[in-house]
Amino acid sequence: MSVYVCAMYKVMKAKGIHEGCLEQMVRFFRDRLYAGGPVPVDEKGRIRVDDWELRPDVQAEVAGILSRVTQENLAELTDAEACSRELMALYGF
Repeated sequence: MSVYVCAMYKVMKAKGIHEGCLEQMVRFFRDRLYAGGPVPVDEKGRIRVDDWELRPDVQAEVAGILSRVTQENLAELTDAEACSRELMALYGF
């Protein structure tokens, strides 16, 4: 499991913008593909739903966590437990 993803979970949950797989798929269809207007795409023509995680404020907080995280404080600084739980559920465990 990526420490980056675990830190991202923690930051996005604190900001109230965390999405699970299903929520992100709903946003893809509701706000991107079937929003009733032109489909927003990036410079390569891709429909993106990683805009929330790429926000500068989110990336800055994640970078701050990554600069401080160790094996000893991983559980405190990240949401590794939730990442692991969701990954296991994704694969049927």
